[in-house]
Amino acid sequence: MKTVSRTSQFLAFAINDFAKSFVKNRAADIRKSDVVNTGALLRSLSARVQADQDRGIYLALIYLKSYGRYTDMKRRYTKAGGTEMIDLLKEWVSEEGIQKFTSNPKYARAYKGLTADQIRAAIAWGIVRRYKAKGTGRRKSWWNKGKTADIENFYDFILRGYAEATVQDLKNMIENGNTQN
Repeated sequence: MKTVSRTSQFLAFAINDFAKSFVKNRAADIRKSDVVNTGALLRSLSARVQADQDRGIYLALIYLKSYGRYTDMKRRYTKAGGTEMIDLLKEWVSEEGIQKFTSNPKYARAYKGLTADQIRAAIAWGIVRRYKAKGTGRRKSWWNKGKTADIENFYDFILRGYAEATVQDLKNMIENGNTQN
């Protein structure tokens, strides 16, 4: 009976753990970035792992529907406007702080001499006009930053764990007098 080396066991564990956490973290990124429009993107996230320790094959495939990314990343506002949207935008401007908008030199002159309520209304209507003209909102980035961080963390984990597992395998081989692998 052939025993499985610690390095093989470690790699199988590491790739499985990475796939689970990667999918979980991308789902969290989607929720945090508020790109859930249809939910198709969240539902399509999954991973498949192949870890054949005897042959030294370790493979993780991450799945998501690309059309889900575009559907949820780029929201369509074909009917922008209305009192509800204007009121929500005014509320958002208040939460952000009017000074954030009035301190921008590009718009400071336009808002000069207006009351706070008039400034909120002007900003809200400006956003609505832009949505009507473009037909879409801004794309929300959620993929690259978290993906890169997860891969770098996985790489560091592999480097540390593989070295430790290799040392344990060598120690066991020497203790058992088995110099052939």
